[in-house]
Amino acid sequence: MRKKIVEEARIASETWGFFQVVNHGIPQTVLDGMIEAVRGFNDQDVAEKKKYYSRDNTRRVRFNSSYDLFTSRTASWKDSLTLSFSGLDPIDEDELPPSCRYY
Repeated sequence: MRKKIVEEARIASETWGFFQVVNHGIPQTVLDGMIEAVRGFNDQDVAEKKKYYSRDNTRRVRFNSSYDLFTSRTASWKDSLTLSFSGLDPIDEDELPPSCRYY
């Protein structure tokens, strides 16, 4: 079963660029808020997004384009906003882009 799920996620990622896990217990309102926050971030002026631009993987909040730009044999443009909540220390809300803060 695990192998089948992993294969389906791989196919969806390669075909569509993302996949969605359902029946995970996360309320729809939280998911909708996440989508709204990401849209809000991407709709900002470039100058505002530049504040978060970094290729430093130790930064907990970073925005970059084509993370594999310097290693891939092909060009594939994609912008990514990464918010890392791993680790023991909670993230400081001030580190987050305003569109991604919970009010």
